[in-house]
Parts: sequence; C-alpha cells; structure tokens
Amino acid sequence: MRRLWLLVPFLVLVTLLALRGGGRSGDDPLTSPAATREPRRDVGVLPPPAVRTPDAEPAAAREAVESTEPATSAVTKDPDPDEPPEEAEDVELYPDPVELGDCALFLEVYERSALLPVATTVHLWRLDAPGNEHWGAGAQLQATIDVGLEGGWARELPAGRYRARCLAERRANEDPHEFMVSGDTTRLRLSIDTPRERELLVQLFSADGEPIREAEFSLQVRGANSHSVGRPDWAKEREPKFDAAFVGVGMGGAWSGGRRARWKRLSADAEGWFRPGSAREGKRDETPTYRLEARVGELAPLSHYFDGDDEDLRWISVLVDPELAERSVVAPDGRSCAELSRGLRVTSGVLPFRPGQADSWRHVPVEASRRWEDDYEDFELSFTLADLPLPTRELIEKPARR
Repeated sequence: MRRLWLLVPFLVLVTLLALRGGGRSGDDPLTSPAATREPRRDVGVLPPPAVRTPDAEPAAAREAVESTEPATSAVTKDPDPDEPPEEAEDVELYPDPVELGDCALFLEVYERSALLPVATTVHLWRLDAPGNEHWGAGAQLQATIDVGLEGGWARELPAGRYRARCLAERRANEDPHEFMVSGDTTRLRLSIDTPRERELLVQLFSADGEPIREAEFSLQVRGANSHSVGRPDWAKEREPKFDAAFVGVGMGGAWSGGRRARWKRLSADAEGWFRPGSAREGKRDETPTYRLEARVGELAPLSHYFDGDDEDLRWISVLVDPELAERSVVAPDGRSCAELSRGLRVTSGVLPFRPGQADSWRHVPVEASRRWEDDYEDFELSFTLADLPLPTRELIEKPARR
C-alpha cells in the first residue's frame, strides 16, 4: 500500500507533462496537423494568400516564416483598380552590350607640335555598330583604353570604322579623324593638341586715365570645372526600340579645389603691360579656373574670375578710390556710406584689350556692394567711369524686428 502512494506523484507529473506537450503541438502552426498540410515555402516563392496578423501568430512561428522568405521581399498591397497593371518586365534602361571580334588595336598618342608621347585615357567609339534587340544601329562606346607613353592595347574588337576621343586633348580642338580596324592587329599613331600655357597681360589705369606702373598681383588656381565626356557630337545616336523615358547621367559643372592668394610686386614693361602669370587651357574632361587680383595702396582692387579656355587673356582695368561710389550712397539720415561704420566693398573688373581704343579704360565695369548684417538692406551698384558723376542712392532700412 505504501508503494502505491509513492507512485501517485510520479503518475501526476507524467500526466501534466503529456498535457502540456499536447497543447504546444496544437498551438504551433508549423507543427500542428493543419500547418503541415500547407505547401512548402521555398526561397523566392511567395506563400499562398492568407490573413495573418502578428498578434494572432506566436513569435516562434513568425521567426520561422521570416527565415524562409527572401531578404529582398517587400510588403505587398492589394492592387489599385484605378492603376494600370504592372508589366511583366519593368526596366528603365535596357543594356546595350558591345559586340566582340577577333581584331586588336595598338594605339599610340603623340603631341602634334612637340612630337612627344602623351599618356591619356582614350574613349574608342565604333561608328557602325549594328542594332540589337533594344537599340538601333549607330555609334557605340566600344572600349576605354589607358594609353601610356609606350602605347596601349584594345582587344576583341569587331572589324569596322572607329574614332577616338583623347581626354588629354585640348578641349577646343576637333577629335582625330576616323580610322579602320581590320585583320589581326591594327597599329595606329594619333596626333593631338594638348592644352597650352598662355601668358596673361594686364594694363592698369587710374581714375584719371594715367597708366599705373607698379602694383601687387595675385593669380590663384581656384580649382577645375569638370565636363561631361559622354557621346561626342559626331557619334550617331542609337535610338531605343522601346517606349520608355530614361535619363543620361554625366558630370557637368562640377567644381573643386582652391588655393590661398600669394601676392607679388610687379612692374609694367615699356608698353605698360604687367605679366602676372599664365593659365592652362582645358582638357576634354576638365578646365582649370582662376582668380586674378591686383592692388595698389588704398585703391579698390581688381578682382576677376576666369577659366583657361577664355579666348583673350589680354585685359585692361582701372583701380579707383572707393569714395567715388561711397559718396553717392547715403543713409536715410543723410550720412554718406563712407561715414558709416561699414562702407562699400568696391572692386574693378576687366575689359579685353582692343588696339586703337585709347579711352576704353573709362568703360571697365566697377562693382560696389554692401552685404553685412546691420540696419540696412543689402545694396549693389554697377558703374563705369564714363557714368560719373553718379546719382545719389539711398540705403533702405530693414523693418524693425518684432
């Protein structure tokens, strides 16, 4: 009898464990008989439509379902009857692969005048590339070649007409003429014009038209404007065979760089020319930008921004007394701008030199501005010495802050 009483707790414990295990298998949708009848969910295949909410689904089941679905799957929504159905293939821009062939091209690039080898990146365009499933016939960028001083190779080219664009070439020049590629190996030497260094020539005058003979100059390399080196004008467009909008992306107008000004004192030559330095012309993919400054004592300085592709680098300018502008700008209480705690910032620009125009200095643009945070609105004024005397202009007070 005593042994039977000892078996009672053991039987109760076994019964409780059995009941608890049965409850789990019935509640878990992945181990219950109802769940095992669902089709298997392979990676990349969406499950059959079913209404499930996180609250009604145990955490273990949600983790198991999430682990079997691909990481790139997104939450789907019911289709909108007002929206057109999605196409089976939704591609913004179809690929345009190049054809391969059995020809090779060995390319050398030389500077035209110096006859020295040039290291450059070359864009090789096939002019008569046939069309394909998505694109019509036309010019196609076949290869990009890094040509060193000893030359460079392009292989697996189809025979046909080609034309090259060298990024080290002077931006203003025409690209080399087209050529033929055929046979096992075609050897070609291209001659290009590389960017030149051009000297700056500047004449300075006072407000009375007297030539200035001594001045301090600063010529800064401010950076470079990057240009798109996409499809050249001579490369025939390959028209798309599908009705879709696409965007061509290229670099254009990007700017970088900048250096601190370094001043040097210069004297004009017998003809009145200062030689503050030189500027380099632009390449296919970028053009350097510069800032030229000149100053003499308390006169308003010369400040001119330009790039290496400017047509003419012979300029004239004037250095004027800032009071020429400050006397004509007054505050509402009658004080001139020169009497205020903050005056005008006055700078002169340049004009291209034109032989035979003795008084052209009178038409050099002068800019006056006032852009400080005080009681008056920002102010700008443009004039030339031919406009003197300047009419009186009044500063505008800012509205009182509430």
